Amino acid sequence: MKTFEWTHQNHTFHGLETDVKDPRAALLVIHGMGEHIGRYEAFLNACETANIYALGIDLRAHGKSLGPKGLGLLTPEDTFEQMVKDVHALFQEKATEHPNVTWTLMGHSMGSVIARRYAQVYPDDFKRMIWMGTLPLYGWVSRKAFRLLAGFFSLFYPAYGRNRALSFLMNQPLEKGVKDAQTSKDWLSKNPKNVERFFADPLTGYAYNSRFYRLFFKTVDTISQSQNIAKTRLDRLLLIAGALDPVTNQGKSHTQIQSTYQGMFKDLTIQTIEFPDMRHEPLNETDPKPVYAAIIEEITHE
Repeated sequence: MKTFEWTHQNHTFHGLETDVKDPRAALLVIHGMGEHIGRYEAFLNACETANIYALGIDLRAHGKSLGPKGLGLLTPEDTFEQMVKDVHALFQEKATEHPNVTWTLMGHSMGSVIARRYAQVYPDDFKRMIWMGTLPLYGWVSRKAFRLLAGFFSLFYPAYGRNRALSFLMNQPLEKGVKDAQTSKDWLSKNPKNVERFFADPLTGYAYNSRFYRLFFKTVDTISQSQNIAKTRLDRLLLIAGALDPVTNQGKSHTQIQSTYQGMFKDLTIQTIEFPDMRHEPLNETDPKPVYAAIIEEITHE
């Protein structure tokens, strides 16, 4: 495993990549909300063992790729569309280094939202994607309500103040989705050690500024619109989640996404895998080996 620093548009990004020669496949990973690529190191090690070139970066204002205002505080030049462009530029560069392998883009949670938008903006880059713990396709009323709510609560916070009200409103339904929860983050995992590590990590679990929440809900709105979904040109799509994941509404979002995409793209191969007794972070559960195996099987599929 290697760390690297990647510079793009006057930003320096911290990343991890596997150390392999002549890989059998390649995977680009986009991390989720309030976390960083370092939390995927164990999974990337499994990819390295399987001779897969896999990498990911800390997104803008995340992890060690800190912006001028700090962790989770997006500046006017930081947008979700720009994050998509960052990932696209990284892919273009790394694809030239590994041109003769099949590439897959995998996004977890917020990362899956970025991956879904990526498929609409750059439909020719990846023919295979994996969306893990992804959000439902919200209806028009819900999408607009989210955006109005984010805009309203933004009025009470300075530009670079952490909007704890919106953070609470986003997390509260997830917390309630776990019976007999011992902490506010038990919805992430049934593995108590993973939850402990999340609380102990200084690069995880923070409230963002208002700009982040407004742009996040704008992107959720954008990716759910039929005219944008129609722009995708995937050949294969794998949906992965824990069967107890409140973000996916215990897997109901998978049924909804599969029905919508299969109805629009008759030749698209969609597979859904829900792991019993797992929550939002299958890669960090007590025994993630079945999850590793499912992902590796997908990205090496001939």
